[in-house]
Amino acid sequence: MRIWVGLLAVAALLGSGRETVRSEPNPEKRSDKALDYATSVLVSIKKASDSGEAVDLPERMKEVREAVDLSVKSLDASGKNPSKSGYFKKAELKTRELVRRLDNLGKSVGFEERGQVEELMRYVEKIHDDLLHRVMTKR
Repeated sequence: MRIWVGLLAVAALLGSGRETVRSEPNPEKRSDKALDYATSVLVSIKKASDSGEAVDLPERMKEVREAVDLSVKSLDASGKNPSKSGYFKKAELKTRELVRRLDNLGKSVGFEERGQVEELMRYVEKIHDDLLHRVMTKR
């Protein structure tokens, strides 16, 4: 039952798309939703890859990168102190999870596609490291 509810939530998030995430007026919540969207894209890529379905990997990787970028820009737009905002810590944790998912995805895609996944993984690692630094540094 839990798996079914989880799958429905992912499907709803994918169905809502990027525009719903962008339309969130609260920058901190927009950041959170953008990272949830990035995770849902990676979940859908992994499922498609595991079942042998064709995936437009460059386009999907671009969606993940744009979602991560939107998250960081939204956090910056909030004007909050990163060491005092729970949303910065949530973003740090979610980007760490994205790196883990990208690593797993890189192991399951074909050799030709692996470079694209690894490039995005390195990019998200840099974002994660920056967020972690900002959370741990007091202003």
